[in-house]
Amino acid sequence: MGTAHCFRKKATRNIFKGQLEAKNFIKRQEGEYSDEYNMGITMGISSTGNFGHTGGDPGLFSMMFFNPKTKVGKYMIVNTDMEEKRAWGQHYKIWTLLDLYGEKLKNTASLNKN
Repeated sequence: MGTAHCFRKKATRNIFKGQLEAKNFIKRQEGEYSDEYNMGITMGISSTGNFGHTGGDPGLFSMMFFNPKTKVGKYMIVNTDMEEKRAWGQHYKIWTLLDLYGEKLKNTASLNKN
């Protein structure tokens, strides 16, 4: 491997590596999909090691997380008002369905390897 390839590989790893230490936080947000437990260069990192981003603007909600252990990611963007309480329950159901779909993808991929 050339020097440039090794540099790109190391740089890519650093993008998704937590850049802060416990002393940088007053209180850390726990949770599988909290992007504020630690910060990478471009994305947040959850307490379980997932990396991703949450965000939104008025009328828009987005959430994207990748699990580096399972190599499965989820992305959801919804055109809605998150101020409405029932929207959180509906979004949670969709996010859970994405988990089930991710499991099916993993199982299909492992069947194809054999």
